[in-house]
Amino acid sequence: MVDRRAFLKRASLGALAVGSMSTRAEAVVRSASEDEGRINFHFDCQVNGPLVGNVQHFLAMAGCGSFNNADDDADVEGGGGFLHIDSNSAVPKTIFDSGSWKARRLLSFQPFGNPYGVFQAGIAHLGIDLVHVVPSRLVVPATLRIVCNVAPAGAASITGLPESIVLDVDGLVFSQPVAGLTVFTIGEEEKD
Repeated sequence: MVDRRAFLKRASLGALAVGSMSTRAEAVVRSASEDEGRINFHFDCQVNGPLVGNVQHFLAMAGCGSFNNADDDADVEGGGGFLHIDSNSAVPKTIFDSGSWKARRLLSFQPFGNPYGVFQAGIAHLGIDLVHVVPSRLVVPATLRIVCNVAPAGAASITGLPESIVLDVDGLVFSQPVAGLTVFTIGEEEKD
């Protein structure tokens, strides 16, 4: 079983960037029958956005949650934190915005291959809200793509895309992976 807190601690590649944000993933207690068919997600990623003039947009984002991929019940829950900076600026780096995010809607999920243990390769698209705390309170809708490859399971569990996230917020797209880890798991997870 995957412990969400332990996963995020081990996967934190950007301790300085990610460590400055607070993740607020909400755990929901469910019965075993409600967990059946649920897919859990966890990620901790760093991605570059576009270079605009001398500004290199950079995003550190982490989070976790779960969704039900049934056709008639595509519910999702989850959240985490984010930090958007100019990685070309002098230290301390210029912060454009930072805060938390909350999942609103599962737009799609495409599994690749069969489950490998509890791991599942796939691509999820979520509608999310970015809740800016810095520089001021503001809620901005965005789309988040999470890509997970499970190489030990074989070619059928490789999506053809890099394992990472892509965030599209108001046309600003963060799509160039720098570092990170994503994972989808199936079945019930241990609750704290």
